[in-house]
Amino acid sequence: MTWTFWSVPGILQLLIAWSAAVALLRIAPYRSLNRRLAAMLVLEGMWGGQVVNFMIEDRSLYLLVSQIGIAAAAALPFQYLSFLGSALETRLVALFGSRRAVILLGILSAAAALLVLLSPSTFIGELYSPTWATWNFSFRPWGARIGQLNGIVSMLGLVASLVVFLNAERGSAARSQAMWFVIAFGLRDAWNTIAWGLYPTLRPIPFWGEFIYHFGAPAVNTVYVCLM
Repeated sequence: MTWTFWSVPGILQLLIAWSAAVALLRIAPYRSLNRRLAAMLVLEGMWGGQVVNFMIEDRSLYLLVSQIGIAAAAALPFQYLSFLGSALETRLVALFGSRRAVILLGILSAAAALLVLLSPSTFIGELYSPTWATWNFSFRPWGARIGQLNGIVSMLGLVASLVVFLNAERGSAARSQAMWFVIAFGLRDAWNTIAWGLYPTLRPIPFWGEFIYHFGAPAVNTVYVCLM
């Protein structure tokens, strides 16, 4: 393995997200909200933590780690919808909190991840060697759509959390709780909405396109998990 500083934010995101997931399950494993958030955090950690592959010299191992990370990214939007349906009391996401919806979203999540693992070349472009890492790649169109789907779901989460905050009574505990939800998840959702919505424009930019998605994204997600 070859050391690169670019892997640090993703490794931190993996460690903090998984630690938070374990803490949630230890505190109240019987709460559906905790279980859904823990599942989401495990996937978040896998997606961000895949940047450890920037230090991997073996091409086959690099691809395997990348496939696992992208499979987590493909599963994530469905798990996030499941969490939003349980966490926020608003009509915008109420549909996703029902038992049937949770089961369907779980099936879609597993199917999306399996599709990536079975056909990685549909999502991962040709490998190249940048100056700051051993290997890297750009998404193929279907890979970009995984990011865009995360961006769309994140935008829904941002709007729903703002609606809950604005509808809560001023000075109440519910409004305070909603405010912190917006601060933590709003940071994540705003970043995903903008970054993935503009992926076709931002990713081709020399150096900065790589910096935004491989260093900036894990850094932002690490901050959001800490705020959460």
